Amino acid sequence: MPWQTATNVLIPSLSPVEFPAVFLNTATGVFQLCGQPAGAIPTPNAWHDLDLKSIGVPATALAVDIRGFLIITSGTGTSIADLAVAFRSPASGASVYTPGSYVNQTISVLPTGGSRTNGTAIAPCVNGVTQWAWLRGDNGKGEWPDQPIPPYPTGASYGLNLSVAQIFMP
Repeated sequence: MPWQTATNVLIPSLSPVEFPAVFLNTATGVFQLCGQPAGAIPTPNAWHDLDLKSIGVPATALAVDIRGFLIITSGTGTSIADLAVAFRSPASGASVYTPGSYVNQTISVLPTGGSRTNGTAIAPCVNGVTQWAWLRGDNGKGEWPDQPIPPYPTGASYGLNLSVAQIFMP
């Protein structure tokens, strides 16, 4: 496994929530990257670029510490709702790393419950960009990781609220 040496760590002088990376809410359809509207909620179980330069991540950054919440609100017909997120270097290539090798996960096993879990990951960067993927669905209903889901409140609602907390520099 290749490793890099980071000799400097940049930390925010403000709260890390001032540096949003990914925000999505399947119940409302809201999707933002770096605090800006980003159109439709992206396809699950697929890699997506996350250009972090607009929130101050230098093009020379080796990696970022991304952290925040993975959120599930169970619907009336939910059995086992599952949400996961993965990160990789844009240089990884499609065959090297699959979204199924996620680093953060939360599961809701109660039909009227939900789950709110903290997650953190060191995401490698190339030119201020990392890649991310999300997987979601009800394992008990065959929706995991990317099949169609019923709208909330029948199906579960899934959310991510992730921010950059540290930047690792050469």
